[in-house]
This record gives sequence, structure tokens and C-alpha cells, in this order.
Amino acid sequence: MKIQTYMRAVHFSRSGKELPGRWKKTNSLVDAFLILIYTHMIQGACNIKDTGGVVRVTSYLASDFQIIYSTATTAGLVVGSGTTPVDLLDYKLQTQITTNLTHDYNIRAYNYPAANIAEIEIKRNFTNTSGSTIAIHEAAIYGLVNTVTFGQTQCCFDRTLFEASILAGHTVRFEWRLRITV
Repeated sequence: MKIQTYMRAVHFSRSGKELPGRWKKTNSLVDAFLILIYTHMIQGACNIKDTGGVVRVTSYLASDFQIIYSTATTAGLVVGSGTTPVDLLDYKLQTQITTNLTHDYNIRAYNYPAANIAEIEIKRNFTNTSGSTIAIHEAAIYGLVNTVTFGQTQCCFDRTLFEASILAGHTVRFEWRLRITV
């Protein structure tokens, strides 16, 4: 069995035609991903750092891992300009880009592309509203986590160094997959 994450950028031509890029293996799940799985396994509490850098005590509610259907810049698939190498203890993007970049809704799906493969997929369109090209160097998955005393907070489950440019006035869809192959 193999567990792997992938990322790609899908550019759109002026006429709206999709120009998909190649899938890139990311190997970038971070500590919070495993902490949350472990919290559910033991039905207990663990410490987890949220995207604000605050250590919270988790609880094990069904809404953990929730990637909300939202245009919020603090949830789901997010992008940035940071270039520091991915570290197991990363808890957010190095430098998130929100200015002059419209975040569309997070689209989520569970697929069986083959008899021996299951995958989770998250897609999100980003539109450059600035007058110049925006360079993307990193992407991440932010999801909701329930905490004992704070309520819900956002945590980073995956951070990937990923190169893509969004031309002025253009839209690029980023796609992330978590795939299990038996």
C-alpha cells in the first residue's frame, strides 16, 4: 500500500479552455495531519498548533478535518509566495497571498479512479485581479479542527512548494489529491 499526495495547476486560455499541468508528487503532509488522526484513534486530546501559531488542545469531533465550501482565504486550498523548505512542524504557509487574488469556492470530492485506488481531491480557482503576474511558490491545505476550550480553529495539514504563475486577469485552478493505492 502507498499513500501519496499530488498537486497541479490548471491554467485557462482566454477562451476558457483548460490547459492542465502535470501532477507533481508533493510528500508534504505535516505533523497536524497525523496528530488529528491520532486524536480520533485514541478518542482523546492532543496539542496541535493552529495557523496563527497558537498551540490548542484538540477534541475528537466529527467535523475535524473539515474543508469548508467557502471563498474564505483562511480555509481549504490556499497559496503563497514562501520558498523555505517544507518542515514536518510547519503550521501555515510561509507567506500567504490574499491581496489581488480572488479565492473561489473549495470543491471537494472522493473518487475511485481505479479498482485499487481511492483518493480525496480538493480544487480551487484563483483569479489574479492585479495588473501584473503573481508568482505562486507554495500551496497548503487548511482545515477546521475542534479544540477543547477554543472551539473551531484552522490548522495546516499539508504544505507544498509548488511553482506556478498567474498572469494578470487570468484564472488558475490548483488541484490537490491524497491518494491511497493498494
